Amino acid sequence: MREYDAETMARLSLAMGRLEELERTVLQMRFGLTGEVLTVGDIARRLGKPEHVVQAAQRHALTELRSSMMEGRE
Repeated sequence: MREYDAETMARLSLAMGRLEELERTVLQMRFGLTGEVLTVGDIARRLGKPEHVVQAAQRHALTELRSSMMEGRE
């Protein structure tokens, strides 16, 4: 598993905090940040949301995180 420096982790934490609650929850569940890794279908069932809503939240959240993490690196 890759390790990251404290500055990168702090920037990631800040960027995650800027996400909408659904987006943050989806990423946490999808990538196992607070427990087990779940599929989009599993997340949709647990949250009572259609799969396309979960997929859209994941896509938007990842786009936002990429953008936030690239700020200041140019």
